[in-house]
Amino acid sequence: MQPLTPHTLDIVVVPRSKEGKTGEALNGGVLLCVPAKSHNPDGAAKLIDFFVSDDDAIKAMGIQRGLPPSDKALNLLLPTFDAAGKRDVTYGQYVAQQAAKDGLPNAPTAPPGYKDVKTALDNAAKQIAFGKTTIADGVSQFFSDAKTALANAK
Repeated sequence: MQPLTPHTLDIVVVPRSKEGKTGEALNGGVLLCVPAKSHNPDGAAKLIDFFVSDDDAIKAMGIQRGLPPSDKALNLLLPTFDAAGKRDVTYGQYVAQQAAKDGLPNAPTAPPGYKDVKTALDNAAKQIAFGKTTIADGVSQFFSDAKTALANAK
């Protein structure tokens, strides 16, 4: 987001709870995975291994799919990051340390209907932001779309 504004952006840590636990959780960004019913699980696993262990693939992917997936990737990429990229990595490492210290599990997977509700929210926000609808109508449309999405979730 930094290139989109002349103002300096920074990352703020979510406040800790009264019990002293972090409000953060680890989430794998855009994950590479092999379906359980894959017709070629070995080939898929080799492709994923290529993305996380081959120097050229690591450089090509950069941090497009999240923080570096291995120490090798981190060591290879860190010298190439600008200040914002280094800040992102430092923040991710901090969250990982705090979540481990607090014994927190990784973030759960999204519940059924999440994608459609998120899309409904994005659509409403854009309609409001670009003056295509009023706030009240956008909110009403969002709730209508979200109810439908959740009712149809499997």
